[in-house]
This record gives sequence, structure tokens and C-alpha cells, in this order.
Amino acid sequence: MTKLRYDVLLPKSKEQLEGIFYNLLKANNKHTILRIFQNYIVLEDLLSILQNNRDIIEQFRKNNSLIILSADFNYNQIPDFIPLVPTEEEANDIIDFEEIERQILIDEL
Repeated sequence: MTKLRYDVLLPKSKEQLEGIFYNLLKANNKHTILRIFQNYIVLEDLLSILQNNRDIIEQFRKNNSLIILSADFNYNQIPDFIPLVPTEEEANDIIDFEEIERQILIDEL
């Protein structure tokens, strides 16, 4: 049995999403995919939470991938410091790509 290298989290409220970011840096070093549905979290709340947690997101993304998985939002609506994809397969591809990027950076040092 293989161990998943990422967690898929489904916040069902603005408060749950804020809690995820509050605890993000205490995570177990797994990549994180945030499955966001517009009927749980509206765009305005999502954007506000992302902006308020930008430093945490950028710090987390130095060592792990953090991706928003949602077909409810447009790529142009989400800030470019966090990837947005419509499927889990695409999220997994981004995780693979970012792992390669991190390894290249380590090898260059």
C-alpha cells in the first residue's frame, strides 16, 4: 500500500479555511490540496483569506506544494502565488513539477 504524499482538504466554511492556514506551517510535511467549492466559500472570502495568509502560503510553498482544486473559479480570479487547477490529476502534476524544481534548486547549491 502506497502512502499518499499529499492531503486533500475540503473546508466547508470560511472559518475552516482560516483554520487550515493557521495550522499550515505545523503540517506533517505533506503537500496540500485545498478542494474549494463555491457553495461553501465564496470568491470574496477566498481572496481575502489568501491575501491575509500570503506570507504563510509562500513560506509553506518553499518546501511543499499548496494547490487550490476547484472548477468553480477562473484562473484569472485567483492570485498567482497559489496555483488553481480543476482536477486532482492536474494538482498531482503540479506537485511533481514543483518537486523537480525544488530538487534542481538544491542541486545547484
